[in-house]
Amino acid sequence: PTGPLEIEVAYDKTTLAVNDLVGVTARVTNVSLAPAPMVIVDLGLPPGFSLVADDLAQAVSDLKIQKFETTDRQIIVYVDAIAAGATLELTYQLQAKYPLKVQCPSSSTTLYYDESSRASAACDPLTVE
Repeated sequence: PTGPLEIEVAYDKTTLAVNDLVGVTARVTNVSLAPAPMVIVDLGLPPGFSLVADDLAQAVSDLKIQKFETTDRQIIVYVDAIAAGATLELTYQLQAKYPLKVQCPSSSTTLYYDESSRASAACDPLTVE
Protein backbone atom coordinates (compact mmCIF):
# COMPACT_ATOMS: atom_id res chain seq x y z
CA PRO A 1 0.00 0.00 0.00
CA THR A 2 1.49 3.29 -1.10
CA GLY A 3 -1.44 5.60 -0.52
CA PRO A 4 -2.94 6.98 2.68
CA LEU A 5 -5.85 4.51 2.64
CA GLU A 6 -6.29 0.74 3.00
CA ILE A 7 -9.50 -1.21 2.42
CA GLU A 8 -10.68 -4.68 3.48
CA VAL A 9 -14.00 -6.26 2.55
CA ALA A 10 -15.27 -9.46 4.20
CA TYR A 11 -18.40 -11.49 3.49
CA ASP A 12 -19.83 -13.53 6.38
CA LYS A 13 -20.43 -16.51 4.03
CA THR A 14 -19.63 -17.43 0.45
CA THR A 15 -22.33 -20.06 -0.16
CA LEU A 16 -26.01 -19.21 0.24
CA ALA A 17 -29.47 -19.89 -1.17
CA VAL A 18 -31.67 -17.66 -3.32
CA ASN A 19 -33.20 -14.87 -1.17
CA ASP A 20 -30.62 -15.42 1.58
CA LEU A 21 -28.79 -12.44 2.99
CA VAL A 22 -25.02 -12.18 3.19
CA GLY A 23 -23.50 -9.75 5.65
CA VAL A 24 -20.64 -7.59 4.41
CA THR A 25 -18.11 -5.65 6.47
CA ALA A 26 -15.97 -3.03 4.77
CA ARG A 27 -13.14 -1.37 6.66
CA VAL A 28 -11.34 1.69 5.33
CA THR A 29 -8.28 2.71 7.32
CA ASN A 30 -6.42 5.99 7.01
CA VAL A 31 -2.82 4.86 7.52
CA SER A 32 -1.38 8.37 7.16
CA LEU A 33 -0.55 10.93 9.83
CA ALA A 34 -3.04 13.46 8.44
CA PRO A 35 -6.81 13.37 8.17
CA ALA A 36 -8.09 11.95 4.86
CA PRO A 37 -10.63 14.46 3.47
CA MET A 38 -13.46 13.59 1.06
CA VAL A 39 -13.03 9.82 0.86
CA ILE A 40 -14.89 7.85 -1.83
CA VAL A 41 -15.49 4.15 -1.09
CA ASP A 42 -16.50 2.08 -4.11
CA LEU A 43 -17.91 -1.23 -2.89
CA GLY A 44 -18.33 -3.93 -5.52
CA LEU A 45 -21.90 -5.19 -5.90
CA PRO A 46 -21.85 -8.81 -7.13
CA PRO A 47 -24.10 -9.60 -10.11
CA GLY A 48 -27.37 -11.23 -9.02
CA PHE A 49 -27.37 -9.49 -5.63
CA SER A 50 -29.28 -6.45 -4.39
CA LEU A 51 -28.34 -4.10 -1.57
CA VAL A 52 -30.43 -4.10 1.60
CA ALA A 53 -29.92 -0.40 2.29
CA ASP A 54 -31.02 -0.17 5.95
CA ASP A 55 -27.54 -0.28 7.53
CA LEU A 56 -26.07 2.30 5.14
CA ALA A 57 -29.12 4.55 5.62
CA GLN A 58 -28.50 4.30 9.38
CA ALA A 59 -24.83 5.24 8.82
CA VAL A 60 -26.04 8.41 7.04
CA SER A 61 -28.45 9.18 9.93
CA ASP A 62 -25.59 8.65 12.39
CA LEU A 63 -23.40 11.03 10.32
CA LYS A 64 -20.83 8.26 9.87
CA ILE A 65 -21.07 8.75 6.09
CA GLN A 66 -22.52 11.65 4.08
CA LYS A 67 -24.44 9.61 1.49
CA PHE A 68 -24.38 6.49 -0.66
CA GLU A 69 -25.72 5.54 -4.06
CA THR A 70 -25.93 2.31 -6.00
CA THR A 71 -25.38 1.42 -9.63
CA ASP A 72 -25.77 -2.01 -11.23
CA ARG A 73 -22.26 -2.98 -10.15
CA GLN A 74 -21.27 -0.84 -7.20
CA ILE A 75 -22.23 0.93 -4.02
CA ILE A 76 -20.57 4.33 -3.84
CA VAL A 77 -20.14 5.74 -0.33
CA TYR A 78 -19.13 9.36 0.32
CA VAL A 79 -17.26 10.09 3.54
CA ASP A 80 -16.50 13.61 4.76
CA ALA A 81 -13.18 12.63 6.36
CA ILE A 82 -11.37 9.81 8.14
CA ALA A 83 -9.11 10.96 10.97
CA ALA A 84 -5.41 10.09 10.93
CA GLY A 85 -4.94 6.45 11.96
CA ALA A 86 -8.70 5.87 12.18
CA THR A 87 -10.79 3.11 10.60
CA LEU A 88 -14.27 3.57 9.17
CA GLU A 89 -16.23 0.32 9.45
CA LEU A 90 -19.36 -0.12 7.36
CA THR A 91 -21.64 -3.13 7.58
CA TYR A 92 -24.43 -3.89 5.17
CA GLN A 93 -26.34 -6.82 3.70
CA LEU A 94 -26.81 -8.11 0.18
CA GLN A 95 -29.70 -10.33 -0.91
CA ALA A 96 -29.13 -13.14 -3.41
CA LYS A 97 -31.64 -12.96 -6.28
CA TYR A 98 -30.63 -15.87 -8.56
CA PRO A 99 -28.81 -19.20 -8.34
CA LEU A 100 -25.32 -18.56 -9.71
CA LYS A 101 -21.62 -18.66 -8.98
CA VAL A 102 -20.07 -15.25 -9.28
CA GLN A 103 -16.66 -13.70 -8.86
CA CYS A 104 -17.11 -10.96 -6.36
CA PRO A 105 -16.15 -7.58 -7.85
CA SER A 106 -13.28 -5.75 -6.24
CA SER A 107 -13.84 -2.76 -3.98
CA SER A 108 -11.67 0.32 -3.73
CA THR A 109 -11.26 3.63 -1.95
CA THR A 110 -9.69 6.91 -3.01
CA LEU A 111 -9.39 10.47 -1.91
CA TYR A 112 -11.74 12.58 -4.02
CA TYR A 113 -9.96 13.68 -7.23
CA ASP A 114 -6.73 11.85 -6.30
CA GLU A 115 -6.54 8.65 -8.34
CA SER A 116 -2.99 8.00 -7.04
CA SER A 117 -4.45 7.37 -3.56
CA ARG A 118 -6.50 4.33 -4.76
CA ALA A 119 -6.42 1.16 -2.64
CA SER A 120 -8.29 -2.02 -3.64
CA ALA A 121 -9.56 -5.23 -2.07
CA ALA A 122 -10.75 -8.44 -3.69
CA CYS A 123 -12.87 -11.18 -2.14
CA ASP A 124 -13.75 -14.83 -2.62
CA PRO A 125 -16.27 -16.03 -5.21
CA LEU A 126 -19.88 -16.35 -4.06
CA THR A 127 -22.11 -19.35 -4.81
CA VAL A 128 -25.91 -19.09 -4.70
CA GLU A 129 -27.62 -22.48 -4.86
